[in-house]
Amino acid sequence: MYRYFANADALLAATALTETGRFLDVLAAHLDRITDPADAVVEGIAYTLEALPQDRYLSLLLTPGRAGAFSVAVTSDAALAFGRAILDRFAVDWERAGFDGARLDELVEHMLRIVQSFVVDPGRPPRRGPALRDYLSTWVAPGVAGIRSAGTESGDRTG
Repeated sequence: MYRYFANADALLAATALTETGRFLDVLAAHLDRITDPADAVVEGIAYTLEALPQDRYLSLLLTPGRAGAFSVAVTSDAALAFGRAILDRFAVDWERAGFDGARLDELVEHMLRIVQSFVVDPGRPPRRGPALRDYLSTWVAPGVAGIRSAGTESGDRTG
Protein backbone atom coordinates (compact mmCIF):
# COMPACT_ATOMS: atom_id res chain seq x y z
CA MET A 1 0.00 0.00 0.00
CA TYR A 2 2.81 2.45 0.84
CA ARG A 3 4.23 1.98 -2.65
CA TYR A 4 1.17 3.92 -3.86
CA PHE A 5 0.65 6.33 -0.95
CA ALA A 6 3.28 8.17 1.06
CA ASN A 7 1.47 7.62 4.35
CA ALA A 8 -1.92 6.95 5.93
CA ASP A 9 -3.00 10.58 5.47
CA ALA A 10 -2.34 10.36 1.73
CA LEU A 11 -4.43 7.19 1.56
CA LEU A 12 -7.27 8.89 3.45
CA ALA A 13 -7.08 11.90 1.15
CA ALA A 14 -7.28 9.71 -1.96
CA THR A 15 -10.23 7.80 -0.54
CA ALA A 16 -12.10 10.98 0.35
CA LEU A 17 -11.46 12.50 -3.08
CA THR A 18 -12.95 9.49 -4.83
CA GLU A 19 -16.16 10.10 -2.88
CA THR A 20 -16.45 13.83 -3.65
CA GLY A 21 -18.69 13.26 -6.66
CA ARG A 22 -21.40 11.83 -4.46
CA PHE A 23 -21.16 14.81 -2.10
CA LEU A 24 -21.32 17.23 -5.06
CA ASP A 25 -24.51 15.56 -6.26
CA VAL A 26 -26.14 15.84 -2.84
CA LEU A 27 -25.06 19.47 -2.44
CA ALA A 28 -26.27 20.38 -5.93
CA ALA A 29 -29.67 18.82 -5.21
CA HIS A 30 -29.88 20.76 -1.95
CA LEU A 31 -29.10 24.06 -3.71
CA ASP A 32 -30.96 23.44 -6.97
CA ARG A 33 -33.54 26.21 -6.47
CA ILE A 34 -31.27 28.96 -5.11
CA THR A 35 -30.34 31.35 -7.91
CA ASP A 36 -29.11 34.35 -5.89
CA PRO A 37 -25.30 34.18 -5.68
CA ALA A 38 -25.04 35.39 -2.07
CA ASP A 39 -27.81 33.07 -0.86
CA ALA A 40 -26.26 30.13 -2.71
CA VAL A 41 -22.80 30.74 -1.23
CA VAL A 42 -24.19 31.11 2.30
CA GLU A 43 -26.27 27.95 2.03
CA GLY A 44 -23.47 26.06 0.27
CA ILE A 45 -21.00 26.82 3.06
CA ALA A 46 -23.54 26.17 5.84
CA TYR A 47 -24.74 22.91 4.33
CA THR A 48 -21.19 21.71 3.78
CA LEU A 49 -20.20 22.47 7.37
CA GLU A 50 -23.30 20.72 8.70
CA ALA A 51 -22.91 17.70 6.41
CA LEU A 52 -19.20 17.09 7.07
CA PRO A 53 -19.59 15.29 10.40
CA GLN A 54 -22.07 12.85 8.82
CA ASP A 55 -20.06 12.23 5.64
CA ARG A 56 -17.92 9.24 6.46
CA TYR A 57 -15.25 10.02 3.87
CA LEU A 58 -14.94 13.79 3.91
CA SER A 59 -15.09 13.84 7.69
CA LEU A 60 -11.89 11.78 7.70
CA LEU A 61 -10.15 14.84 6.30
CA LEU A 62 -12.13 17.73 7.64
CA THR A 63 -12.69 17.23 11.32
CA PRO A 64 -11.02 19.43 13.91
CA GLY A 65 -8.65 16.65 14.98
CA ARG A 66 -7.51 15.84 11.43
CA ALA A 67 -7.84 19.23 9.74
CA GLY A 68 -4.29 20.26 10.57
CA ALA A 69 -2.89 17.55 8.32
CA PHE A 70 -4.79 18.94 5.35
CA SER A 71 -4.92 22.68 6.17
CA VAL A 72 -2.04 23.56 3.92
CA ALA A 73 -3.83 21.86 1.02
CA VAL A 74 -6.96 24.01 1.30
CA THR A 75 -5.79 26.08 -1.67
CA SER A 76 -4.16 23.23 -3.58
CA ASP A 77 -5.03 22.78 -7.23
CA ALA A 78 -7.19 19.76 -6.32
CA ALA A 79 -9.09 21.67 -3.63
CA LEU A 80 -9.65 24.65 -5.93
CA ALA A 81 -10.86 22.35 -8.73
CA PHE A 82 -13.21 20.64 -6.25
CA GLY A 83 -14.55 24.04 -5.15
CA ARG A 84 -15.00 25.17 -8.73
CA ALA A 85 -16.94 21.97 -9.47
CA ILE A 86 -19.22 22.88 -6.58
CA LEU A 87 -19.87 26.40 -7.92
CA ASP A 88 -20.44 25.07 -11.43
CA ARG A 89 -23.28 22.93 -10.06
CA PHE A 90 -25.03 25.84 -8.36
CA ALA A 91 -28.21 27.09 -10.06
CA VAL A 92 -26.64 30.55 -10.30
CA ASP A 93 -25.94 32.39 -13.54
CA TRP A 94 -22.49 33.47 -12.41
CA GLU A 95 -21.70 35.49 -15.53
CA ARG A 96 -24.92 37.45 -15.25
CA ALA A 97 -24.12 38.06 -11.59
CA GLY A 98 -20.80 39.66 -12.56
CA PHE A 99 -18.45 36.75 -11.91
CA ASP A 100 -15.91 35.99 -14.61
CA GLY A 101 -13.53 33.04 -14.37
CA ALA A 102 -10.99 34.87 -12.22
CA ARG A 103 -13.66 36.10 -9.79
CA LEU A 104 -15.10 32.58 -9.51
CA ASP A 105 -11.65 31.22 -8.70
CA GLU A 106 -11.27 33.86 -5.98
CA LEU A 107 -14.72 33.02 -4.62
CA VAL A 108 -13.80 29.34 -4.46
CA GLU A 109 -10.65 30.19 -2.52
CA HIS A 110 -12.61 32.41 -0.12
CA MET A 111 -15.25 29.73 0.46
CA LEU A 112 -12.61 27.06 1.10
CA ARG A 113 -10.82 29.31 3.56
CA ILE A 114 -14.08 29.95 5.42
CA VAL A 115 -14.89 26.23 5.58
CA GLN A 116 -11.34 25.52 6.76
CA SER A 117 -11.63 28.13 9.50
CA PHE A 118 -14.88 26.67 10.82
CA VAL A 119 -13.46 23.15 10.68
CA VAL A 120 -10.25 24.05 12.50
CA ASP A 121 -12.10 26.09 15.15
CA PRO A 122 -15.90 25.70 15.11
CA GLY A 123 -16.30 28.43 17.74
CA ARG A 124 -17.70 28.34 21.25
CA PRO A 125 -20.40 27.32 21.03
CA PRO A 126 -20.28 26.08 17.43
CA ARG A 127 -22.82 27.81 15.19
CA ARG A 128 -25.41 25.59 13.52
CA GLY A 129 -28.66 26.09 11.65
CA PRO A 130 -30.08 29.63 11.65
CA ALA A 131 -27.22 31.03 13.76
CA LEU A 132 -24.64 29.81 11.23
CA ARG A 133 -26.66 31.13 8.30
CA ASP A 134 -27.17 34.49 10.01
CA TYR A 135 -23.44 34.80 10.63
CA LEU A 136 -22.58 33.91 7.03
CA SER A 137 -25.32 36.23 5.72
CA THR A 138 -23.86 39.10 7.73
CA TRP A 139 -20.18 38.56 6.94
CA VAL A 140 -19.96 36.58 3.68
CA ALA A 141 -23.04 37.48 1.64
CA PRO A 142 -22.23 41.23 1.33
CA GLY A 143 -18.91 40.41 -0.35
CA VAL A 144 -20.62 38.14 -2.86
CA ALA A 145 -23.42 40.63 -3.49
CA GLY A 146 -20.84 43.39 -3.89
CA ILE A 147 -19.45 41.77 -7.04
CA ARG A 148 -22.72 42.41 -8.87
CA SER A 149 -22.81 46.00 -7.60
CA ALA A 150 -19.22 46.62 -8.63
CA GLY A 151 -19.89 45.19 -12.09
CA THR A 152 -23.00 47.33 -12.49
CA GLU A 153 -21.22 50.49 -11.37
CA SER A 154 -18.29 49.96 -13.73
CA GLY A 155 -20.76 49.25 -16.52
CA ASP A 156 -22.57 52.52 -15.80
CA ARG A 157 -19.34 54.50 -16.04
CA THR A 158 -18.44 53.11 -19.42
CA GLY A 159 -21.90 53.31 -20.90
